[in-house]
Amino acid sequence: MWNDRKILFVAVAVLLTIGYAIESQTLYHQYFTPYISTDDYNDIQQIVNILTQDHLSQPILVFYGEHATLYSPIIRSYVGKSVGQTYAYYGKLQFLMYMVDPAPVNPAIGLYSISAPHAEQFFEELSRAIGTDRCNVFSHPIVVDAPRFYNRILSEQFIQQFRVSNTLYIIPPHSIDCNSLSTWTLASSSDFASISGPWWTTNFTWAKFPYSLDTNFEAGKNFSATYKTFLDGNKNYTLSVHMMDYNPANYSPLGIWLDGTLLLTHVYDTKGPIVLNVTIPSVGGGLHQISIGNADPTAPFILSVDYLNVTPQP
Repeated sequence: MWNDRKILFVAVAVLLTIGYAIESQTLYHQYFTPYISTDDYNDIQQIVNILTQDHLSQPILVFYGEHATLYSPIIRSYVGKSVGQTYAYYGKLQFLMYMVDPAPVNPAIGLYSISAPHAEQFFEELSRAIGTDRCNVFSHPIVVDAPRFYNRILSEQFIQQFRVSNTLYIIPPHSIDCNSLSTWTLASSSDFASISGPWWTTNFTWAKFPYSLDTNFEAGKNFSATYKTFLDGNKNYTLSVHMMDYNPANYSPLGIWLDGTLLLTHVYDTKGPIVLNVTIPSVGGGLHQISIGNADPTAPFILSVDYLNVTPQP
């Protein structure tokens, strides 16, 4: 049975709830709009302004990195509120341009558990909307805001022609021939799909990118850095590795592998910064793995490598 005290308690709770609901209508935009920083808001407004002014619809927003891991759904919602339908991709720009599920190929997803659901949800929605033909990607504007929403080195060199501000890149629809994208530059310090053994990064003046991938250890250990890239079938490629060539001093030679098959063993020869070129033979089209590491684990190993460039041969 309900006594007077219980009835009084319920009545007060109902009155407080009604009062709070009325008050919250006034304060909704202040307290219930998902929070973003002023810098995020300014970047979003810049994206919205350009898309609106240039009448660019249904953009694909490319996200990657720690900040985007947390905020990509909110950022996308803000943009969509102003421009309508949007799509998103969480992962390397190169992988979007081949319409690859980002979960198996992006190293950051394994480090930040919250990013995996975003990546999977974004990719499922995008592939359902535009299909699996990668050329369909290029019928949409592609938006990359680096480094705020895409906090990785933009090693895809062709994107520089689409820079619209200090940090913002927008690729208009149909401005790229999807079949012409076969040259890829991979920043060694951030584009790896997996890495094993001791390593760090260093800012060298000779390096093209801000940081070089480095390692230096005694005999008895293995080191391998693996990069994933797309190769067209029926073509030979040149792999160019920009690196520091050290004094041999009994160091292990550098090994370069394609899909686990050794392509080249390079013995150091005190040449300083060099570009080491090796031919990648014709292989089946699709995603392939390039690995660099010590060819002789019984010897000490040293490595400083800046980038890997994959270019089809004439």
